[in-house]
Amino acid sequence: MADIQVGLAIRLTRSKKKLTQTQVADRMGTARSYILRVEKDKVMPGIENFVRFADAMELEPAELLTLARQLQREAEM
Repeated sequence: MADIQVGLAIRLTRSKKKLTQTQVADRMGTARSYILRVEKDKVMPGIENFVRFADAMELEPAELLTLARQLQREAEM
């Protein structure tokens, strides 16, 4: 079973919304390097930061989680 695709889901959502890593980092109150590490799956965000990612990109956490699960299923095929 592949790991859930949180980093990829965040990167795809951020790109779709035409946001830069810096913009998301500023909205979250964190460093751009943290966004980069999450998107490259170097670090998995905790639940609090996962919610902050969703808020920064103006969507519900459930939407972001659903996309991550869809990407996981596709990776398993």
